[in-house]
Amino acid sequence: MENKMFNDIIDSIINNASDDEIEIIREKLNNHLINHIYDSNIHEELSNNYDSSFCPHCQSKHIIKYGKDNKGNQRYLCKECSKTFSSITGSLLSYTKKQPYQWFEYIQSLFNGDTLVHSAISLE
Repeated sequence: MENKMFNDIIDSIINNASDDEIEIIREKLNNHLINHIYDSNIHEELSNNYDSSFCPHCQSKHIIKYGKDNKGNQRYLCKECSKTFSSITGSLLSYTKKQPYQWFEYIQSLFNGDTLVHSAISLE
């Protein structure tokens, strides 16, 4: 389907929908988005797209595989600076103690209009 035709259909639906119907559409889109995110494996995607040919700390190319972490993600050791790293080093998830799905639930809660405090409490 062409983008213009698709956009025209969406515009027509939104312009003719009641507030309650728009709320139902928003909830369905949110649920679809969250389900898609849950189905994807963030660590696997980062690993597949990760360039492990150099150290993110010193940019040396002298690195070796160095086992796996407790979640099964590949770790690397730089032979120049002796630091270890993985595919998520330097990413938004690198120092978080929360799982990616918890962050997505938190973001969804904020999109639903919950306050920061309410969102944080509901996810504990």
